Amino acid sequence: MVDQQKTSREYLIEGNTLLENKDVYGAIACYQRSTQLEPSLPETHHNLGEAFSQLERWEEAISSYQRAVQLNPDLAITYQRLADILDKLQQWEAAIQAYQTSFDLQPDSFQACHKLAQLLLQQGQTQRAIDYYLIAIKLQPFFQWSYWNLWNILAQNHRLQEAVDLYRIALENYPDSPLVELNLGDALTRQGKLSQAISCYERSSYKKLQQIAPETVEKFWDIEQRLMPQFIIIGVQKGGTTSLYRYLSEHPQVVPAIKKEIHFWNHHYKRGLDWYLSHFPKLSTDQQLFITGEASPNYFEDVTVAERIYQAFPQMKLILLLRNPVDRAVSQYYHWMRLGTEKNTLEAAIETEMELLGDYPQSTTLNSAYWQLSSKYLWRGIYGVFLKQWLDIFPREQLLILSSEEFYQHPQSILEQVFEFLGLSPYVLPEYHVYNQGFYQPMPEAVRGKLTDYFAPHNQDLAELLGFHLNWS
Repeated sequence: MVDQQKTSREYLIEGNTLLENKDVYGAIACYQRSTQLEPSLPETHHNLGEAFSQLERWEEAISSYQRAVQLNPDLAITYQRLADILDKLQQWEAAIQAYQTSFDLQPDSFQACHKLAQLLLQQGQTQRAIDYYLIAIKLQPFFQWSYWNLWNILAQNHRLQEAVDLYRIALENYPDSPLVELNLGDALTRQGKLSQAISCYERSSYKKLQQIAPETVEKFWDIEQRLMPQFIIIGVQKGGTTSLYRYLSEHPQVVPAIKKEIHFWNHHYKRGLDWYLSHFPKLSTDQQLFITGEASPNYFEDVTVAERIYQAFPQMKLILLLRNPVDRAVSQYYHWMRLGTEKNTLEAAIETEMELLGDYPQSTTLNSAYWQLSSKYLWRGIYGVFLKQWLDIFPREQLLILSSEEFYQHPQSILEQVFEFLGLSPYVLPEYHVYNQGFYQPMPEAVRGKLTDYFAPHNQDLAELLGFHLNWS
């Protein structure tokens, strides 16, 4: 019950407390009462926008944020929040304008600069986007660009050396940073300077372990030896691999690679095994106390990867997370939309791919135009085809197959299976934060129905191969 005797400022403070305590509706009531008493307080309108955003009431959030900046045009954070929503709603020109205003007001904001660069690139304004990407590197040299294809973009536009120079300067300012070393190594790799890149990766590995486990470095770091990868999470994209790898990395016997996704066995095989192994720590292997590994979730869809791994590491243990292919496809679509590589609507993208796939895999040959698609949302969900190829190469006992849905619901139970599979001692994490979680609008029922029908026979084939159903509804 709203107290009629309170001031607008008191309602604002009460609303803030309620919002902090997750009582969003109570907070909205207080903020609205505050605006009735004092309509010209920009903070109240901003916070009302925050509350509406939590409920995904986007239009009301937009209206609140717009009112806040009308009252105070210098609110950089409000413009950024407004831009975030406009981006979600695919109103990209308006989002660009809002991010630009936010960055102009606060030119040290990495997030606004990064998002502005991303949307400019998505809209085809490449050179302007690169200008902001380079500013973003200067603002935040620790940010890992592995997922953003930035090195290729810079190289294609003959501006990669500018990034290398920025990272060398950053390394002088932050000599103990493993991420600056990693980024410099990635940029040098793209320039073809592999020996310099390998040195960066090895220093990055040392610095990273020095930060998270200095006692391990002191006792076991050995420049003459290297810990070989003993496990790889091979898939699937948007199946929870980031969370699983992060959880695994918290086990005291697991020493992670310098980055989760190396993509060596498919995309970067020509760089050589020395380049690949430089991503793993140089620890003594005498007592076999530690293990290391990586997680590149697009390995699963490439049988050549299986052949290459088996040839180099025939005892490698493989972990595969399988997610309902309907949800996986839609999650990947919105992920690619955020990266700026998808321009079509969800419905159009799915319709196009269905037409090009035809009756695959009954027909083993695909329309040549299909391979021009960068997305392949549906193809990646025909799990049985890929799994059979891996099982033709690796013994079944070296492959642990898990349900993404069960992992989301019962992470500790699934981790116990993974630890046992890898020969690790039991370990309980203090918490299970969800990493790399995407947010997007609800899937239209017609789209879900169409995808469910499409995947039904493929899921049945998978169940017959596994000997059990994964209970995707």
